[in-house]
Amino acid sequence: MSDEMPLARLLGIVLQHHYATLNERLRPFGLSAGQVPVMLSLAVCQNVTQEALARHFHVDKGAVARAARRLEEGGLIRRETDPADRRAVRLFLTAEGERIVPEIVRFDRE
Repeated sequence: MSDEMPLARLLGIVLQHHYATLNERLRPFGLSAGQVPVMLSLAVCQNVTQEALARHFHVDKGAVARAARRLEEGGLIRRETDPADRRAVRLFLTAEGERIVPEIVRFDRE
């Protein structure tokens, strides 16, 4: 039996540690690592639909909706129903969200 760890397992451990550290650093802002992709995506492209983010990240639409709801409750984003398609919800960073994005990027890079 080999003492070497499979690469997939090693990457999993690194990712788990990264998320744990990121969660710890983001806690004072009321954020979690799972919300970071939404925040960073909106920093690059505002006025995006929840459905587009779900497709982009290959996740359930409900997961994006939950993350968006929490971010909206924290005052970091705002959600608006698309007047052209009442089923679509568009996302925008608030001024507070824009202020906090550089901190999120710094934490993620560290």
